[in-house]
Amino acid sequence: MLIYVHKECDYCAPQTEAANKVAEEFKGKITYYELLGGGSDTRAEEALRSYDPDGGKTYVPMTIIVTLASGSAGEVGPVWHSSENITGEDWIRTHIEDAISYYDESSSGWKK
Repeated sequence: MLIYVHKECDYCAPQTEAANKVAEEFKGKITYYELLGGGSDTRAEEALRSYDPDGGKTYVPMTIIVTLASGSAGEVGPVWHSSENITGEDWIRTHIEDAISYYDESSSGWKK
């Protein structure tokens, strides 16, 4: 899952373009949520609080990749990676590819 929280501003524009392009590239393989920050969407505020990489004051743009992976005891649970920076397409693509790989590995024995 790719969650992208941003404002419609010049600063966020390059990351918005990158997130939308990579989301289109992985269409059908991931779920994509593009959320506008600034109070109009409560999901955006919840995502900012939940996935802040620094655990402090949150900033936009925030790019979040969530998947399932096996833990040290073999249990499967959610794992995530996030950034409050302009990371660009390569960063987003690499983390999505990793997330898909972790998911495939963790779900290989599941009934589907």
